[in-house]
Amino acid sequence: MVAAEITGRERLTALRALVRSRFPGVFDNLSCRGRQSGGTSPLLLAGWPELSAAWPGDGIVELMDGAGARRTWLAMRLVAAQGERGEPVAWLDPLDCFDPVSAALQGVRLPLLLWVRPQGIRAALTAAEVLLPFFSLVVLDLGWSNATSGEQQVRECRSLPPLSAWLRLQRSCRRSRAVLVVIAPGGAESMVRTAADLRIGAGPRAIPWPRRNQNEAGRIRVLA
Repeated sequence: MVAAEITGRERLTALRALVRSRFPGVFDNLSCRGRQSGGTSPLLLAGWPELSAAWPGDGIVELMDGAGARRTWLAMRLVAAQGERGEPVAWLDPLDCFDPVSAALQGVRLPLLLWVRPQGIRAALTAAEVLLPFFSLVVLDLGWSNATSGEQQVRECRSLPPLSAWLRLQRSCRRSRAVLVVIAPGGAESMVRTAADLRIGAGPRAIPWPRRNQNEAGRIRVLA
């Protein structure tokens, strides 16, 4: 696993160089990345064939509804599914919530994970745009329920970015044939709004997810 902090434009240039040096073989030919993945939905690989048809080939997927831990767990399952086929994933963590130990226990292959800690939501959105050409899956964690960051940073991430910012990221996803998974804050309101290609709920009224042990329980559903 590689961890990086993003605090300014000069760091974004360094981030590009870090990605290319850390994963040289994977990105030798970015134009072939979509064919390498075979177009297989991470939902199918993670054990949800009922929902796999809804997974977009590119665009923004918003995880919302239900407890914050469930949304994070669902994102980790998707990341683990990518790792099972050898694809690296970027995880943007502006609230410093990511726990590598928990991720490893959920099957995430840490050597294939780039963990980026942008300073605030604006830096996180910029970092997402930088990383989408390199990764077929990028996770943006804005679910602050377990956040350890300062109150000011949490308040900033609670404020809704303009729709134009999400539409710009959606266009980046289209160009790169990538998917941006957004872990939304708590509540029923969509943060991504009409820029979301798919919304998945992690609440109790949904399709059961496969259990790895007897203590796991939960359901997911396609919201839109």
